[in-house]
Amino acid sequence: QGEWTFSRVLALMDEQDSTGILEIGVPSTGTTTHIHLRKGYVVNVEEVIGEHRWILGDYLVLSDTTDKRTMPAAEKEAKKKNISVEDALVANKAVSPDILKRFVDLQISELLLPLFQEEGLTINFLEERPRANPHATDLPVSYLLKEAERQTEQWVPLQQQVGRMSAVYLAD
Repeated sequence: QGEWTFSRVLALMDEQDSTGILEIGVPSTGTTTHIHLRKGYVVNVEEVIGEHRWILGDYLVLSDTTDKRTMPAAEKEAKKKNISVEDALVANKAVSPDILKRFVDLQISELLLPLFQEEGLTINFLEERPRANPHATDLPVSYLLKEAERQTEQWVPLQQQVGRMSAVYLAD
């Protein structure tokens, strides 16, 4: 029957139009990621165990979309009003809904795509209602599988060119 890889599990979930949450444990990083699925679409991705860094906040600050002072203020308001930080950022016009959607989509890709390269994942299907992220684009699982395959095909020759993963290169 073969090994149950992340790709294979996702393909099965897609074939069955599954709705629920895939819980992915990553031994190499100690993180646990929840992938919320609804009938062939990824509707949300969240890292539930791990560094708990809010990658989205880093993206927004590093891209100069907002500044470091805005983020704690948005977090404080979100907690006070019992809303998401994303909703607080949009409500305060710190970020437009369109820009936020683009960065949320980037964050989802950054959480999902590395999982295709990992080995020894612990994968559980939780028959729970998925929580869609209103700031994200629903991602077809079929697209995700094709993109992961494309990146994997590009990664092997790149690894051969670079050599050691720990190699350090000087900038010209």
